[in-house]
Amino acid sequence: MGIKNLVKLKEVTVENADFLYEMLKERDSTTNVTHKELPSFNKHLEFIKSNPYDVWYIIEIES
Repeated sequence: MGIKNLVKLKEVTVENADFLYEMLKERDSTTNVTHKELPSFNKHLEFIKSNPYDVWYIIEIES
């Protein structure tokens, strides 16, 4: 089975807010481009709803 068969792109929606916030909390603060400190969950949700990117995907890899 090739790598193409193992990778799935899932378009980000507000339903992914919890998952994305958990990932954001785990990131090193020096790698964050849009903020210097962790935003509140509500601010995070507002950011997702604002559709800041042309495309935004979660990459899922089947193992």
